[in-house]
Amino acid sequence: MVEQPDQIKATNGKLHKIRNNLFKVYLKNSKQEDPCAPIDSNDTTLVKNHPLYPLFSGPTAAIVYKDINPTDIAKLIKVLNVAKDKLFIIGAKIDTDVMNPFQLTDFSKLPSLPQLQATLVSMLQMSGGGSLVQTLESSTQNLYLTLKSHEDNIKETKD
Repeated sequence: MVEQPDQIKATNGKLHKIRNNLFKVYLKNSKQEDPCAPIDSNDTTLVKNHPLYPLFSGPTAAIVYKDINPTDIAKLIKVLNVAKDKLFIIGAKIDTDVMNPFQLTDFSKLPSLPQLQATLVSMLQMSGGGSLVQTLESSTQNLYLTLKSHEDNIKETKD
């Protein structure tokens, strides 16, 4: 078990052991400005049935990443497949989405954000990025010309 945290660090992740009851209280208050504030049962911002609640039974740990990178998740899945019974994925939360292990595996197959950005830039350059810029600017130019002609008409009527 000692080598798993080191292997998880190699995927840019950090392993945290979680106290289930405390984390459930946090999830209940997660929509509030101060999640550590005392609970008021009449408060409408309390999350009554969070989708992550069922995941917190028995010994639980969370692996946390600063940046969302599908390649890091793919590396993590490989590390956890070797650990099989000691550590395994029961769910994930990426941004606002809650995922099961199958959805997380699908997510890990996606290209990284820099790869997607490079693909988008190359597609825009190949399809004539100049025409795209003209298309995006045309509505503002039309608005400017319309307002300018309206201003000229108002000046003519005053004279």
